Amino acid sequence: MLKKPPVFKSFGEYWYYTKYLSRKQRKIIFKSLPVDQKASLDNSYVRDCWGDLFYRNEINEKINELEEAYGYNLLSIRVKVLNGKSVYVPTKFWTIAIEQMGQYRPEVSEFVMGGLKAIQCETNSEVCLIIHQKYDTSNK
Repeated sequence: MLKKPPVFKSFGEYWYYTKYLSRKQRKIIFKSLPVDQKASLDNSYVRDCWGDLFYRNEINEKINELEEAYGYNLLSIRVKVLNGKSVYVPTKFWTIAIEQMGQYRPEVSEFVMGGLKAIQCETNSEVCLIIHQKYDTSNK
């Protein structure tokens, strides 16, 4: 008996053809696949780090939402801090940023939050962000 060729060779190919569909439609297609092809797509998803890409896209959306709401860009702040500058932001903004980024594993949100240390100002309601002394910027 001849074995049917896979519908999708990898998760990348699956995503290429289904990315514009709704999540529900993608699930229907995935569930309709034979078991061995589902397993192959799952393996490709993990092996090729697609989860990290999706998380990174979600984080970028959250960064944009925070910037629209508060006028502060977390990536720009991190670059300034890692270049040795102190950055002051409102405590409310920082609290929300921590909550938003705290939803992700540290290694996923490292590109936004890595190396930042927050110190509460004693004179006003701002947080001073500085480089964490244990953070090594030489290989980042």
